[in-house]
Amino acid sequence: MRERLSLQEQLQNSRYDKYVERKKKLEEQNSLYKLKDDDLEYYNKIEADKLRKIRKEREDERYELEEFRRRKKQAKVLAGSDHKERKANSSADFQVPGLSGIVRRKKKPKIESKEEQKDDAKLSGGNASKIQQNSTLDLGYSSSSSDEEIDSR
Repeated sequence: MRERLSLQEQLQNSRYDKYVERKKKLEEQNSLYKLKDDDLEYYNKIEADKLRKIRKEREDERYELEEFRRRKKQAKVLAGSDHKERKANSSADFQVPGLSGIVRRKKKPKIESKEEQKDDAKLSGGNASKIQQNSTLDLGYSSSSSDEEIDSR
């Protein structure tokens, strides 16, 4: 004869049976969506390529960063060793042409007084006095004809 089971044991067995049935049903349902081996290999290959590409980009970035730090360190060493030579060339090397950091004042044209002009005329032999008499006022600027020469070039 069969042994009688307690109510608790009967409930456990029924729960286990239901669990097994659900698991089989789910496996059957999911088996329709499972990939074939060839497809699975293809998708795994694509995923591996993505990971390889990401690793390569990270390695390249790390290499560039190390190279940048090495160059920066080397520049500091060079700047410290021959500071005078580097200082002379530094503005021309690192700045845009025509934009140096140094601002120079323009020299004002020197206007000679009439007494100085007379003294110069006496020393040069009189030719300068004739030229001065012909010109009205010499401010040290060039004539407009030189501007025309520049434009024609």
